[in-house]
Amino acid sequence: MGLANALLSRYNVAQTQVILYDAVRLEVRATRDFKGILRYAKLARLMYRLVKTNRGYDFEFGGATSVLHTTHRYGTAMARFLPGLLSYQGWSMIATLRARGFRPPIQFRLDDPCGLTSGILCNQEFDSSLEKKFFEEWGGEIREGWRLERETEILHCGQTAFFPDFALVHENGSRVMLEIVGFWTPEYLQEKARVLQQFRHQPILLAIAKPLKDRLKVPPELPVVYFKNRLDPADVLKSTSLLGPDNRYGI
Repeated sequence: MGLANALLSRYNVAQTQVILYDAVRLEVRATRDFKGILRYAKLARLMYRLVKTNRGYDFEFGGATSVLHTTHRYGTAMARFLPGLLSYQGWSMIATLRARGFRPPIQFRLDDPCGLTSGILCNQEFDSSLEKKFFEEWGGEIREGWRLERETEILHCGQTAFFPDFALVHENGSRVMLEIVGFWTPEYLQEKARVLQQFRHQPILLAIAKPLKDRLKVPPELPVVYFKNRLDPADVLKSTSLLGPDNRYGI
């Protein structure tokens, strides 16, 4: 992209952000990149609600005061969120605007083929080399009826959203979340234990590095496979027996 085109692109994005200053609610329908979209929404300090659909997730961003009276508080946050959203694909959005001189509120629609581009690069990197190695070793094939998907599921409760590293999807339609815990700091382990406790009744299989066996408090409801230096797909497949026909997940 030449300098002139780059400047024009930044100008168009800025003009769109000005429109969003009058927004009181923003609805985003996404078919992919859920973690990245929600990450930028949090960076913009947006409150959110989300609903799982048959194509992905619907996000609603706004706040309690936005429905009571005209305010630019959330519109400013939505404007900050826009460049991050533009860096992803597979989304469409509807912004409800309460602009001066317009009654009732009006709607502004946008989707990813709109032509607007962002200087923000979407992050498709793995959180750790451990996750990347496991994903590469598993490959794209189905193993013993299981297919591996990366970050395709969101577990949420209130304002807490949890993105398990992978989803194991069986040919019979059953789904199990796989969370890998390798890198750690005391603060990380404390937060991880809090989140796992909150979602302890979800179908989550934990893969935990052996040095953390006595450091991470794991809810007794969650099955665990321990590994030393690398997580072997074969060990994960063996651990699916912990989620067999007689268990509460119905696999």
